[in-house]
Amino acid sequence: MDIIKRLENWYFSHCDNDWEHSYGVKIGTLDNPGWFVEINLTDTLLEDIPFEAVEFGDSEDRSATWLHCHKKDTVFFGYGSYQMLSTILQKFLDWADANTDTAPWDDTVSRLHAEILQMTEHGTLDTIERLREIYKETYDIPTEHPQKRALLQAFEEVWDKQWDKT
Repeated sequence: MDIIKRLENWYFSHCDNDWEHSYGVKIGTLDNPGWFVEINLTDTLLEDIPFEAVEFGDSEDRSATWLHCHKKDTVFFGYGSYQMLSTILQKFLDWADANTDTAPWDDTVSRLHAEILQMTEHGTLDTIERLREIYKETYDIPTEHPQKRALLQAFEEVWDKQWDKT
C-alpha cells in the first residue's frame, strides 16, 4: 500500500468526532531544505509506547541526505532532507503498525455488538442506565479498533430508538 494511503488510514482510524478536533498530523517544510512531520499520539494506543530515535546525516549540509525521528512525550517528530518525507512517514507507520494491538478489545466489541443487535431485533431496549453503560464501554475501546466506528453507529441507532419510544 502506498505510504500516503497508509497515513490516511492511520489518521482516519483515530477520528472519532473527538480526537481529530484536538490532535492530528502536521507536515511542513524546512528552510534547509527539508520536511517536518509532527503526529500527536495523545489518546491513542501509541501515546505511552517508546520510539527508538533514528538519526543520520548532517542537517546543516544542504546537499546531504539526513533524517532525525524521535518521540517526545506523546508526539512523534520526524525531520529530514527534501527527499526523505516518505522515509519519515515509513518510520512512523512501521512503528505504529508494530505497536498497535487492538485484539484485547475484540471480545468486548463482539459482546456489545451482540447486545445492541438483540436490542434492535427484539425491541427490548433496556433501561437508559444500561444504554449509558454500553456507551461508556464503547468509548473505552481504543479508537484504533477497526470495529469501533460501526459499534458507535449501531449504538446511536439504538439510542435514537429508545428516545422515540418515550
